[in-house]
Amino acid sequence: MQEPEKKAFELGVRYLSYRNRSAKEIKDYLRNKEFDEKSIKKALEKLQYYGYQNDETFVKEIIRQKGEASGKGRGMIKKYLSDKGIDEGLIERGLRAHYPPELEMDVALRQSFKFFKTKEKLPLNQIKSKLSQRLASRGFSFEIIKECLDRLSQSQEVQNTMKEQQQAHFEKALAEGIKAKEKGKKKYKNDYQLYGKIYETLIRKGFEREMIQRVIEELKK
Repeated sequence: MQEPEKKAFELGVRYLSYRNRSAKEIKDYLRNKEFDEKSIKKALEKLQYYGYQNDETFVKEIIRQKGEASGKGRGMIKKYLSDKGIDEGLIERGLRAHYPPELEMDVALRQSFKFFKTKEKLPLNQIKSKLSQRLASRGFSFEIIKECLDRLSQSQEVQNTMKEQQQAHFEKALAEGIKAKEKGKKKYKNDYQLYGKIYETLIRKGFEREMIQRVIEELKK
């Protein structure tokens, strides 16, 4: 091996000593060190020959690290691996083998119920809205998010918790309704417009429709 190729190989070994890397990452790193393409190609071939670098191993490691271990969805994992220069076919094979749809669904559901417990004092619609945003930001698909929200709504545990919190939620909704009414009195000339605006305000804040109706009935007394 010629001197530039040897130096490129040694730098590649050092670069991989911190963590696993994709072939593209190594190529980009060596290009930034101003090695020529021939030296980079030879160095990478040698790194792969001795088992220092392997994109399949890299994909498997990233999927396990970012999937079940960190609670990320397939969308986020795909994007991360694609940004690292991994072939789409290799990504799909890796996901099928190491992060199948049923496992991803289980990960999303566990996160959903854990999230609910941290937000259980909020109205259910607010919780679902915040949960939807959280799951989407972590790379879960629309279908998985919808399933998680449906399971949450149907859960007996969730329903029991919401019943226990009902009076507290009503008091919060009533307080918001009073504020909206005081503010709206200066702007709206008739009750139809005023209570319509209160209804919109409380819907936007995530309160249930039945509870909003209770609040409006209380405000009309």
